Amino acid sequence: MEDIARLLGRDYSFFKLDERGNFILNTLPCDAATFIEIVGDEEKAKAAKLIYDALSKKEAEGVLHIKNDDAIEKYLFRLILKDDEILGVAKKIDEEKPSFITDFMGNVIQASKEWEWLLGSNIFDEIEGKERFFKLISEAIERGEKEEKGEINDRKVRIKIRAANELQFYIKDDFEELLKDIVKSKSEKEIMENVCRLLDSFSYGYEIKIGNELRSKDNEGYFFYMEFEGGYAKIYGEKRAELDLLPLAISIAMQSFKKDFLAEMLPLCVLNGNGNIVSINKKFSELTGYGEEIIGENINKISLDGSGEIKKWKGKNRTFWAKEKAIKFGGKTYLIIEDVTKEKEKMDENEFLNSILRHDIFNKNQIALGYIGLLEKTNLNKKQKSYVEKAKTGIEEGNRLIQSIRELNEIRKERKLRKINVGKLLRDICSSFEEEAKKAGITISCNVKNATVIADELVSEIFSNIIKNSIEHSNASHIEINGRNLDGALEITIEDDGRGIPKEFLEDVFKQGWRRDSEGSGLGLYIVKKLMERYGGNVRIESEEGKGTKVVLHFRKGKQEKDFFKIRL
Repeated sequence: MEDIARLLGRDYSFFKLDERGNFILNTLPCDAATFIEIVGDEEKAKAAKLIYDALSKKEAEGVLHIKNDDAIEKYLFRLILKDDEILGVAKKIDEEKPSFITDFMGNVIQASKEWEWLLGSNIFDEIEGKERFFKLISEAIERGEKEEKGEINDRKVRIKIRAANELQFYIKDDFEELLKDIVKSKSEKEIMENVCRLLDSFSYGYEIKIGNELRSKDNEGYFFYMEFEGGYAKIYGEKRAELDLLPLAISIAMQSFKKDFLAEMLPLCVLNGNGNIVSINKKFSELTGYGEEIIGENINKISLDGSGEIKKWKGKNRTFWAKEKAIKFGGKTYLIIEDVTKEKEKMDENEFLNSILRHDIFNKNQIALGYIGLLEKTNLNKKQKSYVEKAKTGIEEGNRLIQSIRELNEIRKERKLRKINVGKLLRDICSSFEEEAKKAGITISCNVKNATVIADELVSEIFSNIIKNSIEHSNASHIEINGRNLDGALEITIEDDGRGIPKEFLEDVFKQGWRRDSEGSGLGLYIVKKLMERYGGNVRIESEEGKGTKVVLHFRKGKQEKDFFKIRL
């Protein structure tokens, strides 16, 4: 057993108990003499029940939170009785971090980035229907945790409260409920209302046509396109994976008052509560090769292992990779699949090549720079020093190119957009460039106060690329950064007093590979444009030769929720 424990390492912990629950062997990350002692007082009864179940039923399974130094970690336990000893295995369950934490009086003492503006406030002041909320907290304290559906500022969410030494709040958008509202719609107008409500909850702009209904809101910047029978949707901003279900939800709703509407739109199979296939459509048959013979089989027979929403499927005549999306409604699961085999193979190949580029080649370049540094310290003549400097410059430019390719690779990955305080971020970035700017004889002033925009962690690359471009290529003496609020947007300008850009080049500056000088990768401003499109914003350049350059960025602005924050259950 000890050999198995060493083999599987940190993923699993093994232990052996006698009939009284005393440890004979223990590889759990906590020091305890008995099984009961690995948990806090609130879960001792649950731990004892696992032992009694193992003794009486020969096996037991359950989830416990165990004490590991100052941390509380969640584990799935499985126990079996063998030869008067209890053998057990435990696997750590990775948990999401709480949105915010309060003491038992409701004072917010810790918060994630999305909720940090709640720090110092009392959550009880923000609640409508306090009696129901207090009941939820009471049940969470009694049971360890409790989850309830609710609303925050008319946004449907799931609120889970976990009680330990404090109250931990986990807030998630209830995407499933929003989809169900669409599915239950009884008219095109009602479908439109519910689709708009879903998109509003995620701060999307859109232009949507459903039958004779047409709606639009904040429809500027980068968008992705969805088409369905009887309509389309242009949705402005970064695509969330869950939105792949939107056409299906609309179609199920339309089917309720337009017969055979769903028919052959997407590869679809319908599952019962046990995961057995009860019906398939023609598109599904064409993709998988299966016909009526698959009816009644469990979906796990053909949907195999995979990571996340992309899984390997065993078709009748071939194996392929598919992206799965499902809606549960009326006791059934509607599962749509999309063949992404070519994309998966291409993605794997690109990731492999990028890994070689980012790690192997970059590391070899760093080694070369180290040897060049040693060479510089030797007795070189003027010509030799010139050659060494050129070699050093070439390697450094190569490393910058690798960094740009890394950024492009990161842009392609799906990321969740959230509210970012760009005021603080910009001040930190300007500070990081102070030394480089000083060497170039440039001063930087940042006049952007605290402001929240819709973006992700890559937003820093936008500002870094623009400021670095200005330092390296503008021949400026001063860079000034300003911000101002517009209607639903934040405008940030980065302006220098350098040599400017000729008018004939202004249309080309954001094109991939464009560069005015021979130096650089030509990817910096291209990355800026791609990121701004992802965020549902836009960028433009104003410049006149000899009079400097101004880069104008328009971001979608994050709502200052603190001004109107309300929780309802």
